[in-house]
Amino acid sequence: MADECFALKGSVVTTIIIELHTFDPADFVQLLQQKIEQAPSFFHQSPVIIDLSVISDISADALRQIICLCEDSGLQPIGFKGEQHATSVAETPLALLSDTATRAKSVKPASVADTSSEPSDKTTASEDSAPTEEEPSAAAVVSRPTKVIEQPVRSGQQVYAADANLVVLGNVSEGAEVLADGDIHVYGALRGRALAGVRGDATARIFCQQLNAELLSIAGNFILSDSIDPSHNKSAVQVALSEQSLQVKSLY
Repeated sequence: MADECFALKGSVVTTIIIELHTFDPADFVQLLQQKIEQAPSFFHQSPVIIDLSVISDISADALRQIICLCEDSGLQPIGFKGEQHATSVAETPLALLSDTATRAKSVKPASVADTSSEPSDKTTASEDSAPTEEEPSAAAVVSRPTKVIEQPVRSGQQVYAADANLVVLGNVSEGAEVLADGDIHVYGALRGRALAGVRGDATARIFCQQLNAELLSIAGNFILSDSIDPSHNKSAVQVALSEQSLQVKSLY
């Protein structure tokens, strides 16, 4: 109705998860800066969730310090994960997020597998990107419709193919982002970010005719440009996930 004061709309936001193992302020800042320098445009003002599920003990003072260090580095902390630290989190300005609130919407670093071997038949989605209980598993999905974008995806634009594969007939510019619940095909240069299987489908793949991407992600596992073998730069490739490692292989 025209007189309603707001409208609810769905959105997909790429969220970085920092999985905290130990905390020393100097070490934290040093490693954080190293990661940011790998892809400054990707990390700039990006929302961040601090995952405390691995660390055994951490104080509220340390959590508040982490928030400040992230903000000083140009990141935007939006919450914590790790219910065992609920008491400490309650003394910070951020909320404790449930697993279902962050599942299938986050990305975390993945290793790059040896591209000389074939992808394994068994693929595994990360815990942060697994389907929720209400969603069908990746194995249950037989086919998806395809969303076709006939024009280039320009810097600052985001295209999301919900419950579908995505085909881009032009280039994906630096600073642009393409996402799909299924596969992504770019029939041009991929210079921005491509995230396939964003709802946890570890069998999803990324294909492009010219690879120069800032970030590649499948089922929440991502790699940055500096982790990609330089021999694949500006080449036609496919990207697949095998046991939480991304394999980048030449198409020709």
